[in-house]
Amino acid sequence: MAMSDILKDIANWIVANFGKQILVVLLDKLQSQWNRLFAAKNILILGPKQTGKSSLLQYLSSGKPFEVVDGEIRPPAPTALAAIVDRKFPLQQGSWLKLKKDVPGDLDLRDAWSQAIADIKPQGIIYMVDGSHDDARLLADVREIEPYVLVHYGDSLGHLAALHVFVNFSDRWANNPKEQNRRVRLVQDALADLVDGRSLWASLRTNAAASQLSPSKKSWEDVDRALHYFGADLLG
Repeated sequence: MAMSDILKDIANWIVANFGKQILVVLLDKLQSQWNRLFAAKNILILGPKQTGKSSLLQYLSSGKPFEVVDGEIRPPAPTALAAIVDRKFPLQQGSWLKLKKDVPGDLDLRDAWSQAIADIKPQGIIYMVDGSHDDARLLADVREIEPYVLVHYGDSLGHLAALHVFVNFSDRWANNPKEQNRRVRLVQDALADLVDGRSLWASLRTNAAASQLSPSKKSWEDVDRALHYFGADLLG
């Protein structure tokens, strides 16, 4: 069996066992522009609940952040994490089986993050936050990156080259360019504080960008820009 078929089977197995809490797609299932941009890199999409992770993956796959079912626009089901993996990557079914066994009942999304980081070894991480939150909540969301993501890189960055924060739902909060820039800068500074605090992480390429994936819009240029910045940092 070809490696791409094995990986597809394991991706389907993860969906069967975890439902849509965890989405794993092959890089070659993305639209061609994103396939080329990410250039055989493994990517994780993380962030608190209801921040647009599954909508972003849907957008990367179909060009729209929603599905149309029987003529009705439907946002994709919420996820704990989404992963994009190169078809040559040997995803380990056994490690996910152990996670399923050790965490009965509802899966804690951060247990899944830990397993995904260990197993998938991403070259890039997109971390999504809800930009419509007030400043205190927004900062708290960004600061969770250290204990729940960067903590897994305590000895070495390993494969990780880029970590970008998408400040999502800008259609709700970016009332003018000044406010958009202020909120993105707030997130960027908070992210820089996390990374600058450890010399080990100094080489990590970071950025924050506004994004929106509203199904009521006809285009999503800001998320396109954010993805292109991420792709450039991913390739170094």
